[in-house]
Amino acid sequence: MYSIALSLSDNLMNVMSLSGSIVAAILSMFIFFRTSNKERPRVLIRQTSKVVPAQDVWKTGDVFRNYFETSFIIANQSSLPNALLGVKSFFHIDGKWVEDDIMTSEKTSLPQNIQPLCTIPFEISAVKWIKGEPGKDNAERAQAHPSLPDTVKIKLQFEMLSGKPVDIMMEYKRKKD
Repeated sequence: MYSIALSLSDNLMNVMSLSGSIVAAILSMFIFFRTSNKERPRVLIRQTSKVVPAQDVWKTGDVFRNYFETSFIIANQSSLPNALLGVKSFFHIDGKWVEDDIMTSEKTSLPQNIQPLCTIPFEISAVKWIKGEPGKDNAERAQAHPSLPDTVKIKLQFEMLSGKPVDIMMEYKRKKD
């Protein structure tokens, strides 16, 4: 009788031990997937200043640059590090997006490492190369060139280490005289 009770208690212990292991494995998987879902790279980019145009004083051959300067705050909202690898600029000209150049200041050169849960300032100029003559004086050069539309639409595409590009739309409206 004692041996039957002992074998029943052993079987019960084995079943309870197996059940406990299964429950622990399921909870571990649940916690892992829930935590890994939160640990995806998350980047937030916000424009912090208006778009300010400027033109070169001189030409390079038969073209010159029209700059559209602005600044951003880039926030890494993840506990994982990230990096800004590059930026592309596109101008909406004649109904299509045309890629052109960018310029960054020396203090915001590329690539930029972004520590976990931190922000960085980022200054950039979208550059549109224009065929023709730049403005004659400072007032004209502080505007978008007359060959550009009255509302210049600009798309900046930020290339992040996490792989997914972030598009930011901006526009500059020419001041009416």
